[in-house]
Amino acid sequence: MDCSMVMLEDPCLNLNCRRQKKPAEDSTAGKWGSLFGVFGFKGNARSLLSTLESNGCVLFLACLFLFKRHESNTSYTCDVREVCSLIEGTFWGCRCGVPKDFSMKYGPGRGAPHALGGSLCFTMCGVHSEVSEDTNRGTAPITSLVSQGLGRMRPEDERQILSENLEWDKEHCPSLTTLCVEAIKSNFAKSPLLNELPCQDRDYLLEILDVDLPLDLVIPLIEDEIYWQRRYHEKFGTIIFKKPQESTWKSLYIERHVQDILEQAQPEHNDEDEMDDIMTLYAPFVRRLIVTQLQAWKPPLHWDEEDIPEFYPTDHISFDPIFKKLINVEEFDLVYGMNNVSDKFNWDMFKVSVGDCQRLGKALHHLKALRVLKIHRSKLEDQHIRVLMQGFIKNETVEELDLSHCHIGDQGALCIAKILCVHPKLRILNLCNNKIERLGCEGLGFALLESGCSLEKLNLKLNPLGEGGAMGIMRALVRGTKLVELSMAACEYDDDAPIRTGQMLILNTSLKKLDVSNNWFDEDGGQVSQKWCTNGALRCRRDYRKREKNVKKILLDL
Repeated sequence: MDCSMVMLEDPCLNLNCRRQKKPAEDSTAGKWGSLFGVFGFKGNARSLLSTLESNGCVLFLACLFLFKRHESNTSYTCDVREVCSLIEGTFWGCRCGVPKDFSMKYGPGRGAPHALGGSLCFTMCGVHSEVSEDTNRGTAPITSLVSQGLGRMRPEDERQILSENLEWDKEHCPSLTTLCVEAIKSNFAKSPLLNELPCQDRDYLLEILDVDLPLDLVIPLIEDEIYWQRRYHEKFGTIIFKKPQESTWKSLYIERHVQDILEQAQPEHNDEDEMDDIMTLYAPFVRRLIVTQLQAWKPPLHWDEEDIPEFYPTDHISFDPIFKKLINVEEFDLVYGMNNVSDKFNWDMFKVSVGDCQRLGKALHHLKALRVLKIHRSKLEDQHIRVLMQGFIKNETVEELDLSHCHIGDQGALCIAKILCVHPKLRILNLCNNKIERLGCEGLGFALLESGCSLEKLNLKLNPLGEGGAMGIMRALVRGTKLVELSMAACEYDDDAPIRTGQMLILNTSLKKLDVSNNWFDEDGGQVSQKWCTNGALRCRRDYRKREKNVKKILLDL
């Protein structure tokens, strides 16, 4: 086969090209041809790009991908098999005149089949060849390549394709593949074709697929995160909390959807069969269930006036049929109350019945993977805690119990203390902002001394403990417990409580963090606090306020 060689040299380019003529019987022999080449580059990539672009070389965009991937002063040989499709897709954005008839193929280069390097074949029908037949090797700058017709610079006002125009193809007729994918999207509810499509077409379908399709259709079929992220943002807006690392957008969407179902469920129309069917579909994806409100009972619209009771029931929906299906729940967060009630406000909306807590305690038996239980910001009193703990006592998986901002008194605290004595894994207990006093603290202190108690963090902040309640906890700490963190901030310290706290710290060896801020410290208590802070093992932040009452705010980190 008669071939002629052309060596193109440039300060920033080392390019070996070979021209192959068509057979003699072809009428275009000697006039038209194809360019074969194995190419690489050395030198400064920025200079090379500038040279190629300024000369309008047709190889500019073919090399652009490679040059951008590497830093300056590097050497790299193209594996054209990896970037062939990219070159073909971006070739038409170059500033030089590209013939209408253009195709590209590639094959392995010299050496091993998988080695870097390869051969490019640009078949450009209509490119004039002026290489003489007797030329075996020569040198020419890139401008010579341009003069031979392989690239031609157009004036700015004659440019037909603007590579910087991102909307250049909006008026172009879409491809047949695009039209087919859009047709599948329009009829997806009737004919859900997804896995039958090639990968590229499937990705495009998921980007344009409607986000209001029935969940019973898309949950078993679609796993791709692109679709579920779009669907979440479309329905719920921007996520307002940090997305858990182990959670997927699909699980986040389904958890939020289940939350909406439970928050809008009407207790007077509690259809357990319908709820059972719904939760069966969602069960595998729900790990974290947060319920910020529960609807209060309302008389059905079809009731006659004489059928409506004078006092509405305070019962809410039952969680028993729900937890029978959602057995994978690891965190359950519940608030008995209502949000955004506006002018329909009524105190009965925030009441909790004893039956609610009794049913909830029994429903917790179904959650074998539960680790975090939060029932807070609710009007839970002692009788509610009593029946709730009767069901909770059989649980052996919960590690964190949060009953903060409720109305729990001493009797409720004693019921919780009973749980601490026997629960094998409960490490964190939050009883912030309740009504626990001396008797309840003594019960909690007794539980801390039991061998079966595994509690490490206890929060009693904003409880009216007084000196008696504080002493009930500190007596247990003196004898030694597993407690690592304790908060008794704003607990109405008085009399000798500050002094007893300092004496306890001398004898206790397990406590690492103690918060007794916003309590009354008299002169003696202030002196003791200074001794705590002079201890090298303590880090203290003190706030001395010179007022009529000498208040000292202390936060201790041991």
